Amino acid sequence: MTNQGSNNRIRLNQVLVDFAALKLQIDGIWYDIEARQLALLRLLIEHQGQAVSRQQIMDNIWPDVVVSDNSVSQAITQLRKSLQEPKDSPTFIRTVPRKGYQLIADIHYPDDTPKPQASITLRQAAGWTLFLLLIVSLLVWWLWPMSPHPYHHKAQLTASPGDEAFLTLSPDKRYLLFTQQDAQSGLRDLMVFDRQSENIHALRQSGYDELSPAWSPDGQSLAYIRQNAFSCQIRTLTLSGPVETWRLSKDLLLTDCQTDAGQSKLRWTQSGLFYLDPVSRQLMRLNLDTTPVEAAEHWQNVAYFDVDVTGRHLLRASRRGKLLQLDYDDLKTAEQQYLQALTPPIASLKWRVPGQQYWLAGQQLRLADIDGTQQNLAAPPGFIMDMAQVSDEKSEQLFLASGTLQANLVVMDMQAPQQLHALTSSPNFEYLPALSADGLQTAYISQYFDYVDQQIHQEVWVKHSQKPTATLLTALPDDVQPDYLAWSPQGSFLLLQDKQQRVFLLNLYARSLHPVLTDFKQVSALYWLENEQQLYFSAVQGDKAVSGQLDLQKQQVDLIAPQAGEPVLLNASFNDFNERILEILQQALPEVPAARLSQAISRIRPALTPNNLYFVLPGLTESDLLKLDRQTGEVQLIHQLAIRQQHLGLTLNLAVSPDEKQMVLSVLSSQQNNLMLRERQ
Repeated sequence: MTNQGSNNRIRLNQVLVDFAALKLQIDGIWYDIEARQLALLRLLIEHQGQAVSRQQIMDNIWPDVVVSDNSVSQAITQLRKSLQEPKDSPTFIRTVPRKGYQLIADIHYPDDTPKPQASITLRQAAGWTLFLLLIVSLLVWWLWPMSPHPYHHKAQLTASPGDEAFLTLSPDKRYLLFTQQDAQSGLRDLMVFDRQSENIHALRQSGYDELSPAWSPDGQSLAYIRQNAFSCQIRTLTLSGPVETWRLSKDLLLTDCQTDAGQSKLRWTQSGLFYLDPVSRQLMRLNLDTTPVEAAEHWQNVAYFDVDVTGRHLLRASRRGKLLQLDYDDLKTAEQQYLQALTPPIASLKWRVPGQQYWLAGQQLRLADIDGTQQNLAAPPGFIMDMAQVSDEKSEQLFLASGTLQANLVVMDMQAPQQLHALTSSPNFEYLPALSADGLQTAYISQYFDYVDQQIHQEVWVKHSQKPTATLLTALPDDVQPDYLAWSPQGSFLLLQDKQQRVFLLNLYARSLHPVLTDFKQVSALYWLENEQQLYFSAVQGDKAVSGQLDLQKQQVDLIAPQAGEPVLLNASFNDFNERILEILQQALPEVPAARLSQAISRIRPALTPNNLYFVLPGLTESDLLKLDRQTGEVQLIHQLAIRQQHLGLTLNLAVSPDEKQMVLSVLSSQQNNLMLRERQ
């Protein structure tokens, strides 16, 4: 066992490790590293030359917590990433089969720690320290006057199969309304949690799909959406007496709405009822004083919104290409303020303090103010579907509908499309499949929550049809949200475009990911030449639209004249992909409303071949997988897919082999949310 004495700095190969500062110095640059990773590294150093078993690691790193072997694997993986160890040639940590892990790096204990060049007295040091602390404290208070303390877990309120969503608190903050999905039927029921008695009561179990409850400003009534496969209605319910008797109250029809399997939203304010139509993406303020109810105002292309009880402060996220644009509207002064661009997926946004601070929920829980300051908050593992917050003088409670989303890849033999066969079966969210030119390999993105570092990570994997297991190609940077994945013609590269329209190339032999075309913005219309040495693209350089060619062999970019016509088959990297697919579908299906077709394209991305267009038309409980013959205009039903919930901005798509003999698609196989309560003093 190596004795490292009291040294806080150790050099491993060319990496300087500072245990006290929680930092690594690699190539002269300092990087932060987590305390748990350093604890694992110290354990390996103490047993230099020996294999440290998984059980030893679990006993030392998680002494009071029960964890699985997977936690050890993830911890080793994260440590290797921090040390920037090559995957194919370990220089720091060696895996010893059936025994554990061994540190193989050269260890040095430097005694030449830099000394200060000038000395000061202890009193001077203390004085300067106090002064700097005061300045920092004032800056933090000024920049973030409501900087929150951590929330702590208090209770799990539900544990039933299915998911909970649409959280909304009564004006007096006593009752929390939410929906609970039945695991068998997939339909949602209205439920209410009494914060005083801490009991949950069923409010509506009608056999319909019920969603998006909204309290009236006085708390005496609520509005909600009731729908089935044939109709959708906004209804109101008057509440009186004890909460146990609310389920007996009669409801009234207010107006009709659009049937949808996703996240229609209602907000009842003093100025009217706000309703987001999920098909047309039109946000409307309904005037409840007229018969029939009419829309007094409307906003276009809205994906998410929230508005305060007065109806003055409107927060809305609108679709802008692959991103979302978040704006704040003061409806009293008619002033509008741009807040930020959001990268999907986003599940919910809500005011914390109307006109000042707001929550963003999804893969993370963020608190932001309208001046731009924001921070991430610790939240339960997984995806946060919705949230509601209540506070008083003593504490603040945060209700979270959080849980897991699981999607797996399935493959369909186009000669026998009645059956789907599992291509992958991990507990992760696997999406964005892409088939190689020979149809034998499927590349895809796998997203998972890491219980070691409490973060969501994404990786690129490939599955060969003749091999039993998939192969990891590379981990993606945390700020990359993939939107388009495609093989090169000869299968040497994978092309990846993210939602910010940045482009990356993945060399499959070296398993290395590199950004390309970094001098350009809004890169689109990507396509290869058959020799896969040239990549064509369109982009913006400065304020000018340009077309270009990236030569991989010469490692240079040349600007070229725009190509006339359509040199290649339209793909999802084109900015107008959705619009052009919509034109094709409208010609073939004139009886289907354009808004419904547009919604279908955005939910599950179609697959286009020279002869056919494959697409999914969603319904309430199931969706139709269809094939459109581009020559004859004939539409054929291929398969009916079960549908559970909308994808919340994660790109689900169809992938078809060039010979059209097989199809791969990402299917949402599980969505499990529970209602959690967190609290802070």
